[in-house]
Amino acid sequence: MALLARRVRPDDWKPIGVDALEANAMKVVSSTDNRSVIAGPGAGKTELLAQRAAYLLQTGMAPPPRRILAISFKRDAATNLAARVRQRCHRSHAGRLDSMTFDAFAKGLVDRFGQALPERWRPRPDYELMFPNDTAFRGFLFQDVGTPPKAIGSYADLQAISIKTFERSLLVGSPLPVLGWPDPTVGQWAADRFWQSSLHEGKKTFLSFPMIGRLAELLLRVNPMARDAMRLTYSHLFMDEFQDTTQIQYDLVRTIFLGTDAVITAVGDNKQQIMRWAMAMDDPFSAFDADFSGKRTPLYNNYRSSPELVRIQHVLAQALDARAVEPVSKTATTIAGESCAIWDFSSPEIEAHRLARFVAAEMKAHALGPRDFVLLVRQKAVDYAAVLEPAFRASGIPLRNEAGTVGAVMLQELLAEEVSELLVKVLRLAMTKRAGLSFGLQY
Repeated sequence: MALLARRVRPDDWKPIGVDALEANAMKVVSSTDNRSVIAGPGAGKTELLAQRAAYLLQTGMAPPPRRILAISFKRDAATNLAARVRQRCHRSHAGRLDSMTFDAFAKGLVDRFGQALPERWRPRPDYELMFPNDTAFRGFLFQDVGTPPKAIGSYADLQAISIKTFERSLLVGSPLPVLGWPDPTVGQWAADRFWQSSLHEGKKTFLSFPMIGRLAELLLRVNPMARDAMRLTYSHLFMDEFQDTTQIQYDLVRTIFLGTDAVITAVGDNKQQIMRWAMAMDDPFSAFDADFSGKRTPLYNNYRSSPELVRIQHVLAQALDARAVEPVSKTATTIAGESCAIWDFSSPEIEAHRLARFVAAEMKAHALGPRDFVLLVRQKAVDYAAVLEPAFRASGIPLRNEAGTVGAVMLQELLAEEVSELLVKVLRLAMTKRAGLSFGLQY
């Protein structure tokens, strides 16, 4: 069905591309206040945001020329949301949604307005990205930075700083002071030395994404014109995967939108906080509700898991939060017998052969293929693959390690880029019959 670029009365608007939304989801879609949406696995978090974007754009609740900003933690989530909105809206409407990652948003601000930063914090325009690890920070603290001035502290004080504390708490842990730290501790002195050496003391400026996030927040704090430009541009803000938000990212959002008329929708699962090792906040939902008067709204439906799996998931959810409400499965049971089991093996080799035999039997019984199965491991997938691959090969099943090489990870990242999508479509147009459909061409 063709999607028309026409205005729809809010009372006449209906969900697009789905049969219906649960009651709380519809409340969020049409809300005019700030919402923090708690939604578990399979609740349709991305679909909720896509429907909300369609509602706001098609009813005029997000009036042109103002836009909707959607920021996510991962690139594939941002790409997926933009694609869903394009499927549900006319292109003139969908074109007013900017969907990107937090890192891309912050980098765009620094690239456009970075030269308006105070000289102390101003990067060179041709700065390069860096990805420092614990080894790099350890080398800086214990070798490169030298001995602090006696009035500040001693070398022993410097050595007492843990590597994790240095980056998380000192380097990017709080908003940057415009004039630098007036009476620095040893840790603040070391953090300032890292900043100044990265910004000014080499032939080029080198910045990590967390550092770029802090510079973006600073430039909007000291440059009201740039900050007001953001406020005038965006009438609504979506934050997907909000449970993974870092303090850096949250401070940037707060500097831009706190006290404005922008309506914010933060969506995530507070029981899936797996990114705390990457500086995610302990409880971003409570901070958001307090700062932005967010109205907490849970989603209850699960469109992905069978009733048996939902029951098991709820047991785990209650272990994390005794107040967790059991979701309602909207998926029919598709298998007979156990939906979940715990197996114990005496060695990795026995485990590998048992898994291979199980997968082979399930493939034969249900006419499935290798791509219908996935093996998840806790860490170091390459080590597990070395044991699993011979056993699966013996059963005639190919095994692919998705995280086995840097090249595989880079390929996944590249395929999410718009230019990669364009090249794939051009190749398909050139090499296959009736490929014009890839460009929306009709025959």
